Amino acid sequence: MTTVRDYMKDNMMNANMSIEKCEQDMNKDPGNKNKQIIAYSYRDYIYNKNENVNDLFDKYCKKIGLSDTDEQIENMIKMKFISHLNNIIMSDEDIPEVGLDKMYESYKSNYMEEFGQTITNNRERYNKIMSMINNDYSLYHLYDQFTKKELDIIGW
Repeated sequence: MTTVRDYMKDNMMNANMSIEKCEQDMNKDPGNKNKQIIAYSYRDYIYNKNENVNDLFDKYCKKIGLSDTDEQIENMIKMKFISHLNNIIMSDEDIPEVGLDKMYESYKSNYMEEFGQTITNNRERYNKIMSMINNDYSLYHLYDQFTKKELDIIGW
């Protein structure tokens, strides 16, 4: 098991860096992905240095919806279906007179038709990130696999 501490490069740790300075630099230029990645890497070194890198990035991937297993994908679709049902119940729409199982299968089929390629791409991205960890890529390169928007979702 490789920890975050093992992943940090000596050149990222210098006397002028502090968690506060990283956060200030990131907030001064909120559109700068590079500064955000450096800040996140330093944050992880300070607060998550003993955490396994695979576990940490698996958690980040799940937070932004990148999944690896069929079970994770099925659970994600079920959660979206529950939200869909909630919207129907809370709206003025008539509740369909079909069983939940048929509603779910219809919802899942439509969802897969619309987002099936995205799910495949997300699975490939997840596997690429996990492979990069196994090949000892730096935290910077791991974070760089996420879009700016995804980094914002992962959060400070």
